[in-house]
Amino acid sequence: MIYIFTLVVLVVLIIRFDYKYVGEKRNNFDNHVLTRYDLWYGVMLIWFICVSGFAYNVGSDIPIYMREYNNFGGIWKVNTFSDILKFDNRQPGWVLLNVICASISRNFVLVKLVIAIFVNWSIFRFLKRHTKYVFTGILFYAVILYLSLNFNALRQSIAVGFFLIGYDYLLNKKWVKYFLFAFISFMSHSSGIICFMIPILNFVRFTKKLVYILGILLIGGTFYILQSDVLQTLITSFIISGYGGENITAVAADHMKFADDRVGALNIFGILMVIFNVCTVLFVILFNIRKVRESSTLISMIAMYTVFYIISFAIPIIFERFLYFFFPFYICGIANTVVEFPKTFKGMRLFLTTVIVCFFCYTPMSNLFSENAASGIPLINQFAPYYSVFNPQIDPIRASNFGYFKK
Repeated sequence: MIYIFTLVVLVVLIIRFDYKYVGEKRNNFDNHVLTRYDLWYGVMLIWFICVSGFAYNVGSDIPIYMREYNNFGGIWKVNTFSDILKFDNRQPGWVLLNVICASISRNFVLVKLVIAIFVNWSIFRFLKRHTKYVFTGILFYAVILYLSLNFNALRQSIAVGFFLIGYDYLLNKKWVKYFLFAFISFMSHSSGIICFMIPILNFVRFTKKLVYILGILLIGGTFYILQSDVLQTLITSFIISGYGGENITAVAADHMKFADDRVGALNIFGILMVIFNVCTVLFVILFNIRKVRESSTLISMIAMYTVFYIISFAIPIIFERFLYFFFPFYICGIANTVVEFPKTFKGMRLFLTTVIVCFFCYTPMSNLFSENAASGIPLINQFAPYYSVFNPQIDPIRASNFGYFKK
C-alpha cells in the first residue's frame, strides 16, 4: 500500500508541475510556484529516505547485511586500516562504513539510514540537474530502480551514488575529481570498475545515422547473443583464468549457473520482447538527440544501457550489475520523452502522456510481477508487504522462499 500511495502522489505532482509547466524552465517559475516545487521535491526526498531507511527485512539481501553487521566488532575484528582489506568478497568502502556505524550503534538501522540518505540524495540531485521534469524522473526511479537499490543492492547503491556525483566532473572534464569518485565507487563495489571505462563515451558524438546503424547491429546481435554461448565461453575463460581478481571471478562463478536456465527459457515471444525493449530505448535516444542540448554523453550512456541490457540476457547477474550505473540516464531520457513528445498533439496530450507513461512502466512492472526462477514466486514478494522498524515483522512468504532469510 505504501508503494501505491507513493506512485499516486508522484502522478499528482507530475500533473501539477511537470505537465502543467511543460516546456518552461524551472528558473522561469514564479516565486510561489518555485517555493512549492522545492517544497514537494524536499518532501519526496525525505519520504523516499524514510521508506528505505526504516524498512525492516524488506528485500532478499538485507538479512545478509544485518548478520554481517552484527559480526563487526565481534568475530570480525578491525583494529587497523590494513584489517579492512582482509575481508573476502567485501570492498574496503563497505567494510569501513560498517565499522564506523558499528562503533556508534549496534543497530543496523543506522547503516541503513546512512545508505538511504546518501543514495536517494545523490539520485534526486542527479535527476534535478539533468532533466527539467524532475517528478517524472522520480516516478520512473520509483518504478525501475528504487526497490533494487534500496532493498537489495545496498553495496552497489553506494557505488552508483558516488558515480552520479562524479558525473558532473566528467561533463566538465575535471578528470582528477572524476577519477577520485570513480575510485571511491570501485572501493564500495567491484562493479564500480565500469566507472573507469565510461569517460570513453565522452568522446562519442551520436547522430541519427549512427543510432540507426547501432539499432540494426543491436537488434541483429540480439538473435545471435540469445542463441549463442560465445559470451558464456568468454566469461567462463575469464573465471578460470582468475583475471580481474579473486573477488570478481568468485562472484562471476557463483552466478554463472543461472545463465543457461535464463537463456534457455527464452522463447520467440521472449526474444521479441527483448527487441521491443531495445526499440523503445532507441526511440528515447532519437527523441533526446533532437531535444536535449546537453552534452551527448547522456545519449551515449543510454546507448550503453541498451548494449548491457542485451548482453545481460546471455550473462545474467554479472552484466545486470553494470546496468545500475546507466539506469539514471535512461530515466532522464524517459522523463524528457514522456512529457515533451505528446505536447505536439494538443488535443490528445493528456491521453498520450498517460499511454506513454504506462508504456514505459510496463516492462519494469511486469518484471516485478513475474515469477523468480529460483523461488517460483513473483519478485514483488521480496518487497511487499512492507514492514518498518516500528512494526518489525518478517513476511512468511519471504521467509520460506528466499534462502537468505533462513538462519
